[in-house]
Amino acid sequence: MGSVLHLLRDGAKSVASLGYSYAMYTVYAVSNRMSSRSVVACDREGTSAADGSSAASSAIDVSLTSYGKRIRGVYATVESICWGAQRPTRLILWLDDAGAVQNPPAMLRRLVARGLEIRHCPDYGPHKKYYPYCEQFAGDDHVLVTADDDVIYPRWWLRRLDDSYRDEMVGIGKQSAARRDPVVCHRAHVVRHEDSGIAPYVTWKECRTTRASLDNFATGTSGVLYGPAAQRAIRDAGDAWKILCPRADDVWLHFAVTAVGIPIRQTRSVPWTAPSRVETWGAGLAWGNVLGGENDEAIAATAAHFGHAGTAAVSQ
Repeated sequence: MGSVLHLLRDGAKSVASLGYSYAMYTVYAVSNRMSSRSVVACDREGTSAADGSSAASSAIDVSLTSYGKRIRGVYATVESICWGAQRPTRLILWLDDAGAVQNPPAMLRRLVARGLEIRHCPDYGPHKKYYPYCEQFAGDDHVLVTADDDVIYPRWWLRRLDDSYRDEMVGIGKQSAARRDPVVCHRAHVVRHEDSGIAPYVTWKECRTTRASLDNFATGTSGVLYGPAAQRAIRDAGDAWKILCPRADDVWLHFAVTAVGIPIRQTRSVPWTAPSRVETWGAGLAWGNVLGGENDEAIAATAAHFGHAGTAAVSQ
């Protein structure tokens, strides 16, 4: 029952945002057909754009993936990022469907003309949104932000992640920045520990602080920012996720970064739950991962792989 309540709690938050999601979905469908606005920031130095939006203060690349029938609707997520108060330096959509890469739906073709990159990669499941990026670009010293394909992101989404990242970098100081380049998220749970090890996932509480901690567990739906050091840690961790947690990308990412001492910070003291498009409800990974207990299996296996490093809080 606890696992059901865990999902229903998050579902209720999504229902509360459903009106917004429907309205913006309609707006972005019109925008896709009529707008010529660039998906990415034209100025990579962080100066204001002519339309009042801004480029990132540092180079920020947004990466996401989609699959199957959901590919036709991912344009709305891309449009919502495009119309944000801050646009990324690059926006990359990873697909394992070679046909969809070569001949994407019309709405995605229009976005490609406005700066969206569609790249092919193997079928890594949910790991597609970060793994091929870290393999190819982790050495570029750009900041990576991962997004989900079924979310309508608000205008402040990317800017708030960037602001929190820069605040955290200032707080830890330049000397230690390379070692503890932080991960920043909009929504996190707090890993709970028992004498026997890590407690079941459904017993973890929501994060209620902006204090960076190795026990903060970022949930990817609302968006997660990975600095250059975190990306290199993810790249260097390899691909044991293919065996240990093929459907639980959040689990692998958590242990890959905390194992090398990189803490995770939530942007606000109250987590933000991203509203998903109604047609994708029940079709994602959450139902199997939480209700089916797959998260606990993945957590146990992945924690053992990394030696369960990183459990103590780290101050700002």
